[in-house]
Amino acid sequence: MKVLTDDQLAALTEVKNEARVMSEVPLGYVAIELSTKGKVGAPKIFHIRNFRTTDLVSISLTSQDDLPETMCNLLDSMIFEKDVSVRNWHEKEVTELIVRLYMIYFSPVLENIEFEPLEEDWDFLKKDVGEERYLSMRDDFMRGDWVPKTTINLTLIETHDLDEKFSSILRLSSKKTGLSATFTYPKFGDAIIIRKFLKSYFEKDTKRFSNIKRSIQIKNELERRVYDGEEIDLTKIPYVSELDLKEYATFETQKALIAVDVVRSLNFLEFDGKDLSNSSFEDKLDVAKDPRVDYTLAKKVEDYYADLKFGINDEEVKMYNPITRTTVTRGYSFRLVDILQAVGSFESDEYDIVTNT
Repeated sequence: MKVLTDDQLAALTEVKNEARVMSEVPLGYVAIELSTKGKVGAPKIFHIRNFRTTDLVSISLTSQDDLPETMCNLLDSMIFEKDVSVRNWHEKEVTELIVRLYMIYFSPVLENIEFEPLEEDWDFLKKDVGEERYLSMRDDFMRGDWVPKTTINLTLIETHDLDEKFSSILRLSSKKTGLSATFTYPKFGDAIIIRKFLKSYFEKDTKRFSNIKRSIQIKNELERRVYDGEEIDLTKIPYVSELDLKEYATFETQKALIAVDVVRSLNFLEFDGKDLSNSSFEDKLDVAKDPRVDYTLAKKVEDYYADLKFGINDEEVKMYNPITRTTVTRGYSFRLVDILQAVGSFESDEYDIVTNT
């Protein structure tokens, strides 16, 4: 009898598990395999359904601040596997998922996207339409009266290939002190934790400064309109004392400093030999305040994850150039908000109205 190797056994087990899951998945769900192939937060393969009308309504009624939590709850409910949560994914994985959903259920083309001309495009336009028309169009563009639009063929977008050594876990060791630290990638759900913590931590001061904040906002807006030449009743501009301005600025600075420690704490897995993978948020926050978690260490972590290439290659996206009327390669940030708006405004011709006679 032939004896299977460990790798062969593992592959066979994986095939059996996938077959079992497929037999359990209801109709209406599609299998998704992201480019991260299970090496970051998303599993290698999972199943998800399309948006429902109620899903899109909930998104449209959600404020920008609450969008991450709404998206987490919504996508988790759309995924068949109950042990999978996008809270544990990287934002790039969530973005890639939304793009893939749009391609599968809506359209392979993303339309009506604002196109930012480069200087070479302006040079082409000047030669194409003449200097007088060119100057007029450029003025219209600067005022926002003319906004060139492009389309992106989503079937042509590329993702970064992960090499065998790719790891979303970062391990550091100090050459001077021997200090060791291990970090994980920033997760999509981190924004929810951070927002709730800061809201609770600064609840009293937020209420205290709410009126001052509102007065400052009104004052700045009215002063901007006066600067733009609009006639404003100057008595309507609220008075904000120098003391109030100083105290409010101090409050905002404190929030920013605490937020830095909160963000750092969420990424800790190990510090100075202590396993933090299952530690509470408060314990991790204490570690983040350790004097050894200095700028050098934090910058190393920040740069590592900023330079880590995975997900959609948004630096080289093929798109239509409405000025030169050619296909060009430009950078484009696939923002969740833009794709969700495209989903909400999409008009499908999939179904025909059938009249029974």
